Amino acid sequence: MRARNIKPGFWKNEDLVDLPYEYRLLFIGLPMLADREGRLEDRPKRIKMELFPADPVDVDDGLNELIDRGFLERYESEGVKVLMISKFAEHQSPHHSEKKSDLPGKDGFAAVKEPEKSSGSPKRGREDTGDKPDSSGEKNEEGEGGNREPTVDLPKDHGEPTVDPQNSGRRNRPDSLIPDSPNPDSLEKTIGTSASDAPTQAELEAEPPEPSGKNTYPEAFELVWRKYPKRPGSNPKNKAFRAWRARVKDGAAPADILAGTVRYANYIRQTNRQNTEFIMQAVRFFGTSCEYENEWTPPEDPGPNSPHNGFGNIDYSAGLKREVRDGEANF
Repeated sequence: MRARNIKPGFWKNEDLVDLPYEYRLLFIGLPMLADREGRLEDRPKRIKMELFPADPVDVDDGLNELIDRGFLERYESEGVKVLMISKFAEHQSPHHSEKKSDLPGKDGFAAVKEPEKSSGSPKRGREDTGDKPDSSGEKNEEGEGGNREPTVDLPKDHGEPTVDPQNSGRRNRPDSLIPDSPNPDSLEKTIGTSASDAPTQAELEAEPPEPSGKNTYPEAFELVWRKYPKRPGSNPKNKAFRAWRARVKDGAAPADILAGTVRYANYIRQTNRQNTEFIMQAVRFFGTSCEYENEWTPPEDPGPNSPHNGFGNIDYSAGLKREVRDGEANF
């Protein structure tokens, strides 16, 4: 099998959603079995053993459903039954070192000139020689006519792939898969800020540049920092700012973060934990756990009438004998 990728539009493809899920999985797996031209042998039993070895899936029926919807083509050429994935070359970027197709196209095999290697830069097959393949059956430079060579141009030696890459102007993607989505908007809506674009914990902990002068941080953060309770030991301001900024980018209101900071400072003061190691680092307080959203309600004062007060005023020695001999009870 070959590594292929799948486009987001697959999941909302209007022609695929009506198919059973196993036929949609079949369509995902076919490009992994196909060669660089999107061809594979039309052998339903073999395909089933590759993709569904332990599942009771009718692969032949699934292939027919995909053919009826235009996702596959089925033909026979040179005595070989072939399945071809529609628009495969339009949507895939096979690696340049991937083996060329051994299966015939719809018009069979044709002679293809090898790239010339005598010049400084290699050329691609027919498009650079200007010669047409000899299909008369007579012997030519390449050997016998109909020599079971692929009908596609050969790639450059260690050069570019024979199909246009999909990564132009966008993020790098893994090599290949398909399908062509009838809902193009579904793909465009996925481009932009996503969960993968959000700051990670590693990014938060990365060492940002030191402030080069006064007023480096925004006033909203400076106000929060002044309200945050001081703690001994490490509490780096630059990392706290990065976490605070990430929460603001996620949609948190600076005023809500400030209010949570004030509640936390009051909690620390009322529990007599000022300037102790019990104060959490600000990078955690403003981090992904959003500690500023907690209520931070201090424990209530039990009051003078609480049954838990006054233990220090009780004389626990009352009723005990002052002098006793060994072996006697002291009461």
